Amino acid sequence: MNTSGFLVENDTHLQDPLSASVNGAFQQGFGESSNDNEYGLWETASRLTVSFPRDGTKISRYDSSLYETFGHLLTETQLQENILKAFQTWAQHSSINVGLVSDSPGLDPDPGHDFGVRGATQGDLRFGDTRVGAVPMAGDVFAVAVPHNDLMTGTWAGDILFNSNAEWVDTDQFFAVALHEIGHVLGLEHSTDPISVMHPTALNQTLSAGDILDIKALYGDRALDQYDLNGDENNSIESAVEIRNTGSIDGIIPLAVFGDIGGPADVDFFSIRPNSGYNGSITFRLISNSLSIVRGRLTVLDGDGNEFGSVTESSTTGSNILFQLNNVDDSQHYFVKVESLGNSENRFGSYALETTIDGNVMQGQDLIETAIRRNYGFLSQGDVQELFLNDLNAAIQDDLVDEDGNNLHTNDTPATATVLEPSPNAAAHNDYRVQGSISDATDVDYYQFRALASTMMIRINAMEQSGLISDIRVFDSSLNSVSGQVKVNGNGELLIKFQGIIPEDEYFVSVTPDRAGFGFDAGNYDLNIAFNAPVGSLATLGTGRLSTANRTEAHTLYVARTQLFHFALTGMSQSITPNATVWMTVYDEDGNAKYRVATRPNETRTSQSVILRPGSYSIRVHLTLPTSVDRRPSLLAVPLLNYRIDGVGISDPTGPEIIDPSEDPFAPCDKSSSQFCYPNDRYSTDPFIVVEEDEVILPGTTQNPNWMDANSWYWEPDWLG
Repeated sequence: MNTSGFLVENDTHLQDPLSASVNGAFQQGFGESSNDNEYGLWETASRLTVSFPRDGTKISRYDSSLYETFGHLLTETQLQENILKAFQTWAQHSSINVGLVSDSPGLDPDPGHDFGVRGATQGDLRFGDTRVGAVPMAGDVFAVAVPHNDLMTGTWAGDILFNSNAEWVDTDQFFAVALHEIGHVLGLEHSTDPISVMHPTALNQTLSAGDILDIKALYGDRALDQYDLNGDENNSIESAVEIRNTGSIDGIIPLAVFGDIGGPADVDFFSIRPNSGYNGSITFRLISNSLSIVRGRLTVLDGDGNEFGSVTESSTTGSNILFQLNNVDDSQHYFVKVESLGNSENRFGSYALETTIDGNVMQGQDLIETAIRRNYGFLSQGDVQELFLNDLNAAIQDDLVDEDGNNLHTNDTPATATVLEPSPNAAAHNDYRVQGSISDATDVDYYQFRALASTMMIRINAMEQSGLISDIRVFDSSLNSVSGQVKVNGNGELLIKFQGIIPEDEYFVSVTPDRAGFGFDAGNYDLNIAFNAPVGSLATLGTGRLSTANRTEAHTLYVARTQLFHFALTGMSQSITPNATVWMTVYDEDGNAKYRVATRPNETRTSQSVILRPGSYSIRVHLTLPTSVDRRPSLLAVPLLNYRIDGVGISDPTGPEIIDPSEDPFAPCDKSSSQFCYPNDRYSTDPFIVVEEDEVILPGTTQNPNWMDANSWYWEPDWLG
């Protein structure tokens, strides 16, 4: 077996300048991190969310105490408003939206879901992409942010943890710390500019010119919505966008359109004409509170600009207002004007406009919030309505369909590929984007695009939990296969990095089910193609060989500093049955499973990123076979399978752990040394190492997992069971 450690740079935390000279922060220095695995960009920064778990929610071994910590300075509402204002301070300068959502509403009034629980990195419907909490930490730290990263999978990404042990003296201090940590969440590193909010010891409350340039470099200028592109602004009654209410719909579902207010001067107009013979009421509802904190005003007018009335949101945390128009006339058009009011940070943001034909609506009234969270704002009105008609379970039709809705498979070959155009609103490193659907096990979707640089990243996400498990293939213009390196493949996300791409050449990408006929082979997806995007590196931590005679191999992982780990397991075999499942499980010294991933021969799979505290861990790799194969020795000829474990510690240290030397099992060898002393006279500057099976002994009750198809386990919520 090969053995390897991996060096990562220290995570950078905001230090209390009053104690910096005492704790040595100035002497140690806090320059910009050189670790390319630490900070990354949010793929869909236009749809970020934040939530505030109730006190008592578990953060590692602690109970969150956010409201208790700041109760002497802020009410719960004021605390949330300050965090949202800090987010919007960044968002207004770029293509970023942050909306407020509830945290663990199904568990209320009990504490919410644990921080770091298994789930989607972005868009988990149980809570926000960023969760805010407070736990006791070292006294020289105000707060830490778990940075988002392309290699980060799971729900830790973007979380902000305030130090309940710190001395919090006023709201200005709290806001400055929040502004700094949110910069990290969005992908910014420390700055040496003393007036930057990203300076590691200054408590600045206003973005510097350099801060604004830095956030624009990551996410671009604020993007136009789909109705303002190409000069076709819907900023007047004459240019109003029609709300689609045609065909067999007749208002039996709410009608939803999505837009964005780009600033104080931006105004959006929409129009609707009632169904023939309908003279009841129509209700218009403006919703932004799970999309952004734009403070909106909704006005309903006739074609001559005469107002029937208006309503204005009073909250500073987002809009949720409605206006009901009674006794409508089916012979005229009605117009809706959407604009923003309030302070500068409330004048920007995305929204949804829901129109209900009150006398006709029969279904879907409860679906708008879920549709917003699932990021359907990129879809056409027709696709959104099809989803509402089918309780959000319909396929997004990237292919043509017949009159019965059957897929005609019109882009199932390279010759009929859908040609992609660069995203007009693309932020940095997000060059092509399309949402589509695999409608059945035989469906294949081909897309053609022009390469923009020599390094390419392709990411595909399932748009529904327990939805499509996809596979992608890339071909050059001669239809030769182009190989890439799998970085992430689990929990609904597949990320592959390609190098040696020829700029300006034409390429094809195909989307198929990972394994047709084995479940999870249909569903909607979100496909992104990016060039020159920073994707972190994985190091090989260990390799080995399994067989029917030797089904388990082991390695030992020593962790000297709290780490957020990302692992990838690859199985390699040309002979063993493709139905075999290879498991990798990380156990602590008490035999508790802390991490697990399952893969198949000739595939790479990943699982939820996991925080591991300092200590000794056993990595067990185990081969399982279906019972039908295990009982037929004739099927086990040359039953060899090689495996490879890749991984990285994304930040060092991270997480809600007090740095207590008495708890450090592998402390630095002496005060002047940067090396850690690991067992058996091993010395390394790496904050973790992996070696062949060492002296870690597990309790006899620990059992290897039984066989389960890797795709069946892929969406398993009890991932450690």
